[in-house]
Amino acid sequence: MITKSKTRKMGKVKGAFFDNLSIIFELAISLRVSFIKAKYLFPMTAQKLNDATEEDKERIDLLIHRFGKVQDMLGSKIFRGIITLDLEDAGSMKDTINKMEKKYVIENAEDWVDIRDTRNNIIHEYVPRGAEAANTLNEVYELTSELIKIVCNVRNYAEKEFNMDMSKFDIEKLKVN
Repeated sequence: MITKSKTRKMGKVKGAFFDNLSIIFELAISLRVSFIKAKYLFPMTAQKLNDATEEDKERIDLLIHRFGKVQDMLGSKIFRGIITLDLEDAGSMKDTINKMEKKYVIENAEDWVDIRDTRNNIIHEYVPRGAEAANTLNEVYELTSELIKIVCNVRNYAEKEFNMDMSKFDIEKLKVN
């Protein structure tokens, strides 16, 4: 039996989830802008990285920062919010990712692991020179489109499964092509 207090609690959870959707959508728009502004720098090479101007470095840093923020928020807040609203047990992060795959929020769990690992590499081990740094930056650039696509999938899932009004979240603002 669903009590009034459970209904109120789920209403609060749904409200918090909607607030987090607003944040992640704005972050994704900012990531898209950074992606577009940094486009001329890619594919990155060790030489390009070494010769980068201060403006280029700022664009790279902003892309890295925004990539990390979007990935982190999806994993820590958005995916868990979906599971809570679906009245499921979150379990481990691996369980959560597998559930996101089954819900078609992410295409496959391995891709998410690649995104997470790239984020961890770039956030924790970023050295502004060398082939390894250039390769990691290329991964960030290549995975940015996938990360933005996941935000779009979350939006569509929330609209369909939770009957949320998503008109505020215009997917056209996230197109990277």
